Amino acid sequence: MKKVIFGLIVTIMFSNFSFAQNIKEIGNDKEFQTYIMQSINLNKNLNKEFLTKTFNDKQINENEVEYIYKVFNLKSQEEYKAILLNQDKLLTSLKNKYSFEKYTNEELTDYLSNGISVILSKVDGSTGITPGGNNCRRKYRNDVATIGASAVIGHIGCATLDITVFAGIACHSAVVVIQAAAMDNANIELEECLKG
Repeated sequence: MKKVIFGLIVTIMFSNFSFAQNIKEIGNDKEFQTYIMQSINLNKNLNKEFLTKTFNDKQINENEVEYIYKVFNLKSQEEYKAILLNQDKLLTSLKNKYSFEKYTNEELTDYLSNGISVILSKVDGSTGITPGGNNCRRKYRNDVATIGASAVIGHIGCATLDITVFAGIACHSAVVVIQAAAMDNANIELEECLKG
């Protein structure tokens, strides 16, 4: 009986290690690339007026959740929910693939930030983030990578909440709005840096 239990434990241990992907390669993962690019695209159409209105008190209440889609110039709340659901599905897949739970937040932030940097170094100007360039652009890419990694960790924290009810939408929306505000600040810093 002890041999059977020992064999079962060994099998489970090796199964977990063999199925987990190398998180250092996450930047080359197509699902992660899709997740990050969708996040960048969501933030590209930022409506600063609604962002300021929504984020002014640093909280998102039920009324603000109803018009959060306007922050991103989307057509409806349903379109916004569909984006969140798709992102949540991608994130769940990535969590399972890379076993995020076995890393500290600091380790995960580093791995995700490096992965985002890999993605940003490959994309063209369609994201508004130009590869190569001077120190201003390099700092901007680093800021975007750090902001993105922090947002992913925020969404991981929201994952236990049902995304179809207020608490889930509010949690993910808070992460998205904070990310959008941080991205707006990074854009301002880039503009100022480029001016010299």
